[in-house]
Amino acid sequence: MTDQATRVSLHPRLSLSAIATMRWSFEQDVAFWREAGLRCVGLFAGKLEAFGHDRAVEILRGEGMTCSSIVAAPFSLFEPSRWADERARLNRAIDVAAALGGAVYGPPGKGPTSGPGLERSGFTCFPT
Repeated sequence: MTDQATRVSLHPRLSLSAIATMRWSFEQDVAFWREAGLRCVGLFAGKLEAFGHDRAVEILRGEGMTCSSIVAAPFSLFEPSRWADERARLNRAIDVAAALGGAVYGPPGKGPTSGPGLERSGFTCFPT
């Protein structure tokens, strides 16, 4: 990309999300972030799952990078049989955020936004 003499100084809180490079692997993201001089990065929980959470934390710490945010997949509100696995995935993302800084964004869930049963699901932010 650029050599050190021509590299622009980036604000330390400038962050690029792994969502922007969805088709790249975690390793490709880290290589790009390193080359671009980014120190604060946004992570995607799906890439962390594929790469390994502990390995990701170790590599990012080794690179001197912090985390601005982690985007997690939404819950399947109308499929209770999936909740335990989804909660475990979200907890792993929270552990990474605790280790590197940052916040976890977990969208509220997939499913209809109106209809019977919503009052029991906890998904009540939409007017009826």
